[in-house]
Amino acid sequence: FQTLLLNSELKGDIVNDNQRYIDWSERLPNPKVLTEGDFDRIVASGKMLCRKLDWTRSAKLRERLDAARS
Repeated sequence: FQTLLLNSELKGDIVNDNQRYIDWSERLPNPKVLTEGDFDRIVASGKMLCRKLDWTRSAKLRERLDAARS
């Protein structure tokens, strides 16, 4: 679907932004696991989604994000 759009006359109107906050600062093959310490950066980014959360290590971050969404 994306290929069709990017090869159509609409390609000039498409914004290439997946709306995900991803932190590659650790320079590893995978993004950094986000924790509560990343909350301010995530919110300031204005992104709608964030990657990468771990159920246990990101528990406090998930709580804060849920509270901020309400």
